[in-house]
Amino acid sequence: MNEASSFSETLSKVEAAKTSGKKRIQPEQSTVDKYISKHPDRKADVEKMVTAGNNVIKQYLGENYNPDDLTLEEYKELINDVISKIPYDSSQLNDVEYLNITEDGYKQMKSDPKYEAWVLGYFKIDRSVHFPCGAQGNYHSEHFGASIEEHHGESYPMNYGDGKDDDSWWEKRQKRHDMLMEQMAKYYEKRHNEREAAMKKNAGRITVTDTEAIFSSRGANNTLDDSSYLGGEISAAAEFFMMIANGGGATGDGAGN
Repeated sequence: MNEASSFSETLSKVEAAKTSGKKRIQPEQSTVDKYISKHPDRKADVEKMVTAGNNVIKQYLGENYNPDDLTLEEYKELINDVISKIPYDSSQLNDVEYLNITEDGYKQMKSDPKYEAWVLGYFKIDRSVHFPCGAQGNYHSEHFGASIEEHHGESYPMNYGDGKDDDSWWEKRQKRHDMLMEQMAKYYEKRHNEREAAMKKNAGRITVTDTEAIFSSRGANNTLDDSSYLGGEISAAAEFFMMIANGGGATGDGAGN
């Protein structure tokens, strides 16, 4: 099978997953249910995200969607495409987002429909929030692993910290900046190697087959722009985190707090 046929077959399998009609294989117990059993006070918030995620699946993948027959790489391509289509509130147009889903995170989403819905629902709800002062923009960092407990999100207003004169505060910000810069450098080296491999495999056509992170700006169409991270260079990451170093942060846990 040549490269063109392989690429065409992948697209066919991804499209077939949307109209499978077969009942998805269910885990013995969803990681979402495990989380609720440990945190019953957060049940309502978690179920709200699961419901929102199921609506996303129906909207973009249809009611007959089943990814069981996809490889993990094919599933990543499919789910990243869905995430990129979830719209943002107009107040978030100037925001910049760094998104990381681990390998185990993708595996859990593929095998655990309820967790898949929770992740997609998180994006749906988070991106629908209206910020009255959102025009100035924020930096977002979202990390997803194989469970709700592993989710961690941070948000930094672009103009936060103006006029700060607390040296200890700046020292802490610089340490965090250095750590994030190191992580981003590793990420871009990995993405560069994957991009080169994808270009060779698909005869010059760039295909996202192993995306563990998305670094992007929100454009006029209010959606993620994959050209931002596929075509970007390490200087873009450096610029992003240099700006973060000049701002403050607010964190959120897996329940959307």
